[in-house]
Amino acid sequence: VADEVEVTLRGGALGAPLGRLARGGDVFAIARITQEGGKRAASRVPWALLQALAEPQDGKMRCRLLRRFKEDDLREPGVLGYRVLFSDGQAKFGVLRMQFPGRYIAQSPLLNTTEVFGYVAWKGMSARLNVSVTDAFATPDSRGAWYLDLNATHPFGNGWSVLAHYGRRQSRGTNPLTGADNAKLFSYNDYKLGGARDFGHGWSLTAFYSYADTDPRLFTLNNYNVGGGHISVILEKDF
Repeated sequence: VADEVEVTLRGGALGAPLGRLARGGDVFAIARITQEGGKRAASRVPWALLQALAEPQDGKMRCRLLRRFKEDDLREPGVLGYRVLFSDGQAKFGVLRMQFPGRYIAQSPLLNTTEVFGYVAWKGMSARLNVSVTDAFATPDSRGAWYLDLNATHPFGNGWSVLAHYGRRQSRGTNPLTGADNAKLFSYNDYKLGGARDFGHGWSLTAFYSYADTDPRLFTLNNYNVGGGHISVILEKDF
């Protein structure tokens, strides 16, 4: 559940630039402030987050309040106020299992794939690396194939931002039946450059140009080349 809220930044009225503290898309934790034994105490709110919609202006920041259920309410008795916990970056690591259910032709390779991944983000930049620990998406002898995903977003205020992406897919191994080099067939670079406009109240518009230097002979489905250059326009409404 998401609602739009306005956060007042302490010291924001002093006129100092606040863009270094938050940019559009940044996510922050929330701490509740209570009075305990004559002293103030802070504790993390585990069920809510704030996502900045744009850079702070005039000491205030438009945010989207994200919470688990509609009934969750920050207006709790005994709470003096709330504090936003700013952080410049984050990192996470894990294992990803992609399971493709359904019936397969006898003796055909399964698409099911397991990957390990690492993700780091700082300000409006992020990097993610996925490495397969099984054959990747039914490609024989492709264990160790990886994909690098680099992204950057820069806001300009008033809900406007530009975005850029670079990705590198590196396949591994050799097809045991044909002797073909998987790296030459299935490796590619992909790029994206575009802009976005957040209109508030959950509405946003994104337009971008993307390009992938894939082999059209291998990446054409139903006479449609999924690689090459494409222009996309996406209108979204968050609920």
